[in-house]
Amino acid sequence: MELGFADYNVSVLRLVTAPNILLSWAQSRPRPAGADGWEEEGELDIDAELLSAFQADLAALDITLNFFSGTWGDEFVHLVDVASQGAEGELLVTGAETIYSPAALRSFSEVLMKILEKEKEEKSGGKALVGAKKVYFGVGGSMEDFCEAVRDKGGVATQIREEEDGVRRAVVEVTTK
Repeated sequence: MELGFADYNVSVLRLVTAPNILLSWAQSRPRPAGADGWEEEGELDIDAELLSAFQADLAALDITLNFFSGTWGDEFVHLVDVASQGAEGELLVTGAETIYSPAALRSFSEVLMKILEKEKEEKSGGKALVGAKKVYFGVGGSMEDFCEAVRDKGGVATQIREEEDGVRRAVVEVTTK
């Protein structure tokens, strides 16, 4: 399994994303009876032994982690394509809060459709699940505009979930035709 994580800022990947992956892994590990563990709200000592165990588990499960930083664009599409060369199975792209402005919405929808089209050409296809607010007040992005942009690029956007309590949010499945 290959997992790719992307953010515009490399510091977010380094200081938030990667540590959260490590913490999620550490929290899910079985603990021997009577062994001192760490509490959800406690501290986790990250040392060479813990990192080595993490890397060993990833290798044993045949999981590869890829991290991508930068703007949405053709270079990003190329990096994802290179990273997924030889990968088996269907591509699933997940995105959250990526359409917060008209400019971000346009560039993300273009990149997403290029990635899905490449996947369709090279393999059986793929899909994306995109979660976002229905409307980003003050900046102009919206889920409706995103779905329209996907359709304009030849894709199919189907809303599969909507939260109406509090800030309205939705999850949309995106595929190629």
